[in-house]
Amino acid sequence: MTRRTNLASAALLGLVAALPAPARAQDAADTPRITGELTNETFGRFADFVEANADGNVFGLDVTVAAKEDDGLGRAGLAAYDDGSGLLVIYEAGSPDNTGTVQVSAREGVEHEGDRFVLDGLFTTEYAGMHQGITAIVLKPVPAGAAPPAMRDVAVGELPEATTDGPEEN
Repeated sequence: MTRRTNLASAALLGLVAALPAPARAQDAADTPRITGELTNETFGRFADFVEANADGNVFGLDVTVAAKEDDGLGRAGLAAYDDGSGLLVIYEAGSPDNTGTVQVSAREGVEHEGDRFVLDGLFTTEYAGMHQGITAIVLKPVPAGAAPPAMRDVAVGELPEATTDGPEEN
């Protein structure tokens, strides 16, 4: 092979390696479905779980969260609202210095039912960057055909302890 062919092959391999990896195939026993209510007490565990799965793992969600806007006064609490464009945004409002927190967002796979949002379906996560110490994670729906036939239910309160402090109750 010529030097030019080798360089072209290396460049092509680099482009292929840079493409996003598809969701990994998983056994049903390894595929959790997180269930329950996101609250001030459980959001840290949930945020750690979705952040830890930002590598293409498929997981199920059947969780609800109360619709609540951030009051803008720096009070701690869980905020969950539609930003007006159909994007659900969930984060810890008023954390001590707004650092070390995670914002979870979803545009699809979300239903607004009265005073609650429901996340129901199969998802992967995508890291969307960090701004002022806040990590942004986007939930991406996975087609139902990509799901294992069965999943193991895990209550959101049974997820491992959060590595960062959650919001405090007012």
